[in-house]
Order: sequence, then C-alpha cells, then structure tokens
Amino acid sequence: MQSLIIILPDSVNFEQLDQSWPSFLQAAENMPGLIKESVTVITETLSGTSSIARIYAFLFEDNPSLIQALSSPQGEKAGRLIHQLSGGKAIILTGQYREDSLENLKKYHSASHEE
Repeated sequence: MQSLIIILPDSVNFEQLDQSWPSFLQAAENMPGLIKESVTVITETLSGTSSIARIYAFLFEDNPSLIQALSSPQGEKAGRLIHQLSGGKAIILTGQYREDSLENLKKYHSASHEE
C-alpha cells in the first residue's frame, strides 16, 4: 500500500484551519482510489523535541493509484487547499505503508522462543 502523509506543525493557525477543513476533506475524500484515512492529534512528546501537532494519512492500493489520485481534479484541489489552510506550512510526504496484527506478530515471537 502507498500512503500520502500530511504533517502539520504547531505553528499552523488551527482555529482558521478547522473552520475550512470540511472543504479540504470533501476534495481529499473524493480522490479516486482512496482506501482509508486517519488522523493523529499529537498530545505529548515523550522523547526529543517536536513541533508536530497533527498527522493525516491517506492510503491507496499502490503508487500508481496514489499518483492518479494526486493528479485528479479532486487531488489538485485538495493540494491547493491544504497549502492555503496551513499557510504553506504543511509537510507532504508519500511512502510505503505496512501494518501487521499483534496476533500475527505473536506467532513469530512464540516460534523464536521454541528454537
């Protein structure tokens, strides 16, 4: 899977962003090929220093699907809006997305103890 990640630093005016956020979401959620979306609102930095306030992720089946979504009219509109709403402070990344279940991970943990 391929992920589009939007990182918003704490210097963004979130009051202004939140008021117009539905217009961004409407465009983003209508991108072709979107499978899943998530948001992480950072509540505490446990180690190191961070100016990150929110992380949004949009998942696609593969890189061609992501590229098609970003170049669609909805993707281009979402891109313009996120830059406007964040005052140009949004950090936008793409990357491979992988996940595993705890149940599956425990199988490998148990197998390593049996050897």
